[in-house]
Formats: sequence, C-alpha cells, structure tokens
Amino acid sequence: MPGVRLHHPLLRNCTFTITNYAVRLKAPMFCWSCSGGLEGSSPRTIIHEYKTIHLNIDAVGDVVVAEGIYEMMKRNGLLEDLRATKEILQPEPIRLEMGTVAVPLTVDAEKGILNGQLPR
Repeated sequence: MPGVRLHHPLLRNCTFTITNYAVRLKAPMFCWSCSGGLEGSSPRTIIHEYKTIHLNIDAVGDVVVAEGIYEMMKRNGLLEDLRATKEILQPEPIRLEMGTVAVPLTVDAEKGILNGQLPR
C-alpha cells in the first residue's frame, strides 16, 4: 500500500501525537504509549478523548503514513509542523521493538513533551 513520507524539522526518535478533535471516541481511552509504556515511567496518566494519531518519528525526522491518513490530516489542518517530502510506493514493513528498555519520548503537537526527555 502506498504512503507519504512526512518530515518534522526538529523532532528525532520520538512519538509525535496529533489530536483530531473532529472525531470524538465513544469512551475515554488510556494510552500506554503516552503514559510512558508498560512501566508507567511518566508521572502523567494520559487519557485520549478524541482520535489521536501517533507518529513514530525516526532518527532523521521522517515518518511514513498511509495516503488515507495523510489526506485526513491535510483535510483537518493537522500538518502544521510536518511537511510531505515524497510519495512512497512500497513502504518498509513496520517492526516491533520487543524487549526495548528505553522509555519512548512522546511529544504532543499542542502540549509539548508528555514523557521522557529530549535528547541532548
């Protein structure tokens, strides 16, 4: 399935979240990722009430999203900090990093850092 490569000018190696206030969830939902993973290392407990897109930004600031997600983000004005660099005809497979000990950094588009610290 084709996708679109997006680039963030500042963020690296983190999860970037964007909230779509046009889609309210049927019930509030606890987010493991935004609350610091299974260890709960963040002092915050993050509950999502609206559809939230979690983008795993890599070491160079890129993330590949499906065309449908990209179009929805564009339609709802959710591409503020991200810009499309090129269309990807066959994205690389997503790999789960099982057994990772490091707490993932989560950065929200509106609220800033939710857990972890920015690398120095």
